[in-house]
Order: sequence, then C-alpha cells, then structure tokens
Amino acid sequence: MAVADWDGSDIPDWASSEQLRRFYRNCFHPEIIDDLYQARDWAREDQDFAERLRRSLDYLIERRPADSAAWLRLTGYYFLTEDELYGFLDDLRDYVFGDRPDHPIAPSP
Repeated sequence: MAVADWDGSDIPDWASSEQLRRFYRNCFHPEIIDDLYQARDWAREDQDFAERLRRSLDYLIERRPADSAAWLRLTGYYFLTEDELYGFLDDLRDYVFGDRPDHPIAPSP
C-alpha cells in the first residue's frame, strides 16, 4: 500500500479491534491528544487492549508506514515531520509500557 493510500488497515489488530481503531481515530484529536497519559491506565485495566496497543505501536514505530499527511487523514492530528510523528509514538510506547516517568506532550499541530 502506497503512503498516499495508507488507511491504517495494515496495523496489527486493526480489523478485529474497534477499541484500537477508536483509540487512533479519537485520541489523537488536537483537543484530546495531551490526555493520552490515560493510555497507561487503560492498558493496566485491560490486558487485551494493552497487547493490541503494544503490537500496533511496535509495528508503527518499526515500519513507519504513514507520512504526516496520511496520519492526519487517519487521526486528525498533524505532525510536521515523520521523525516528529514516530518520535512521539515511541515516547508514548515508552510511557505506557516502559519506564518513561512523564507522558509525552504532543508538538503543536
């Protein structure tokens, strides 16, 4: 799938998890993105969601399938560069599943 056509359907568990699709489509909204610190609690409360979220973040960070424009179409949030986008996702993963003490703050769109 070309980046211009990217719709997130290649993300692991995308087709089978409405919860995961809602996470990406809603939680990156400009008015909500800085509340992503709650993802840590969601992952602790729901092991199935945690596994899906970890797989999806690992996939996105490793493969980098979307550019900033494609990410905007999927989530409604614009990152200036792909490095900024994937750096934020990496920080989010480290906060939710690693030892990052503070939640990441999204750059201004």
